[in-house]
Amino acid sequence: MDRVPGRHQKDVTRFFDGYAEEFHGIYGRQHASTLGGFIDRLTRRGMFARFQEVIRQCESLSMKSLLDVGCGPGIHGALLAKELDMTIHGLDVAQRMIDIANANASENGVSDKCDYMVVDFMDFTGGCDYDVSLALGVVEYIEDPAPFVRKMISHAKRRVMFSLPVKWHLLTPQRMIRYKIRKCPLMFYDRKDISLLMNRCRVNCYDVKRMNRDFLIIVSSEKE
Repeated sequence: MDRVPGRHQKDVTRFFDGYAEEFHGIYGRQHASTLGGFIDRLTRRGMFARFQEVIRQCESLSMKSLLDVGCGPGIHGALLAKELDMTIHGLDVAQRMIDIANANASENGVSDKCDYMVVDFMDFTGGCDYDVSLALGVVEYIEDPAPFVRKMISHAKRRVMFSLPVKWHLLTPQRMIRYKIRKCPLMFYDRKDISLLMNRCRVNCYDVKRMNRDFLIIVSSEKE
């Protein structure tokens, strides 16, 4: 996870440091023949559908390098490195997430392809050295996401992909309450909100794909 301007930044960092093991466990439960695994498969279909689309985009366009912004436990990076032979640079403000990401890279035999670091993305000074910049489950925690998205674009040569949660969905109310109790800010979007955000970012060429309770936004970079 990365910067939420102002007073909420520490709340988000604290939340994801404490949530690291639970978040990582979601992926394991997806393959478990347990009630928890069944519920996760039922309620988190969008999370996995959006990553399948990321894989499809990266594979079809022969992407070689990826900046994983708010990389979390490094599940996406390890899979992309292993299956598509991509080099991954992952960033996250939560130290525990980075610890797990490094362990996942090692377990999958791709430590040489995955480089993870604890840093706020808005303070990241790397160049435009990546085919794609990716942020899954990140932008919704940012009150003013336009500078964040513009910075993602500045680091990508070919594609920018990020997700946003659907504003009007059956599970939205419970998610709002759950995050409010944990004092973690969370914003939801509809297509009009996305259009306004893209206008603020001066982006004209983009696609919005609905994935159950998530949107995946795909921006074609002018650097391509």
